[in-house]
Amino acid sequence: MSLLKHIFCFLTAAVLSSLTASSLLAFTPPKPAASSPVITTETPGLSAKIEANIKGAKNLYLVVTDGGNGYGSDWADWAEPKLIGPKGEMKLTDLKWKNASADWGNVGVNKNVNGGDMKIAGKPVEFGIGTHANSVIRFELPEGYDKFVARGGIDNGGSDQGMGSSVQFFVYTEAPGPIGQNAPVDRTPESAVAGLDVADGVELKLFAAEPMLLSPSNIDIDHLGRVWVCEVVNYRRFANGNN
Repeated sequence: MSLLKHIFCFLTAAVLSSLTASSLLAFTPPKPAASSPVITTETPGLSAKIEANIKGAKNLYLVVTDGGNGYGSDWADWAEPKLIGPKGEMKLTDLKWKNASADWGNVGVNKNVNGGDMKIAGKPVEFGIGTHANSVIRFELPEGYDKFVARGGIDNGGSDQGMGSSVQFFVYTEAPGPIGQNAPVDRTPESAVAGLDVADGVELKLFAAEPMLLSPSNIDIDHLGRVWVCEVVNYRRFANGNN
């Protein structure tokens, strides 16, 4: 395999969190079946399309997070959510969720989180679920459906406040565990590699991670394919004894 067909991954202290090994072992978050980009008031239409493969799944978890900047004014709408499959189409709003939670207000069917009309970018939402980051809504899925589609967006109740609303939508078929800024995240090297999307014909190979590397400041590959790494262990006067 030529060098061009390898991607070398370095997972360093700058990437890994300070979570303890026990907390990492306690929960490994599943990979979402679908996710949106972070949607802000700068996003065209204040929304994004979402499509997830749910074939064979027993449960559907709809998750909204705060986009990483706190959950103030993060009113979120699951607009026109549907199940599609051999049985045809079903509005998700025709099903009753098993449980639902939001960090502010009340999760509502065909209403926003404050009980008002659902609107995204000033346009009415035909049907949907109104909530607020951070939020988890769980449904038990009927048989005969293998696709979930929806549009995730910021409800006008949040965007009209002018407070920098931002949200991100996720679809899971397994319990996502704790969500939000304080949720534990598995940042082990193996998990990081497994979460990368690799193009066809490209091989991804992990060959170095902490503690082999501590604080790389420069990385280069020579004509023989050898990787040279320069590390800076101490920063100015803050000696740590690893000279």
